[in-house]
Amino acid sequence: MTSGCINWVRQNILIHIQLFLPDSIIYSAHQDDHVGEIEMDIEEFRQWADSDSNVYTNNLSAVRWRLEDGERQVELGSWAYRPEGIFSQFQYHLVPIENKGGNVELYCHREHNPLRHPVEHLKGENFWGPEGVEFANSLGFAPRTPSGS
Repeated sequence: MTSGCINWVRQNILIHIQLFLPDSIIYSAHQDDHVGEIEMDIEEFRQWADSDSNVYTNNLSAVRWRLEDGERQVELGSWAYRPEGIFSQFQYHLVPIENKGGNVELYCHREHNPLRHPVEHLKGENFWGPEGVEFANSLGFAPRTPSGS
């Protein structure tokens, strides 16, 4: 099954059953790992992810969402940037969520790689939001500059 197909299932099926899922499956996005609205749409983001050998689809991660004007906006997929390859000690978890304007809000945090440290990962030990934002910025994912600025 392709990552696009899996992401479609995450977006279109899990969104309808999320109220019945335990909190360990659906998480609200954290404000401290909010990179901001980025200058790329979801297809451009997916192309970037597919072109980088350190980026892996993160299909088993919990589904993330954010509230905008009282409505839940669900992630458009989930990717892990692992600097030392698939078994890196840590990973940067990148989560794009479409806002009501149709633009991508990116979230990124640094965390234990679940393939190396599953218990620590599940416990949320050493979860670093600001470090993830800084890393995303270093990759060129800076918040969109408002028009007219």
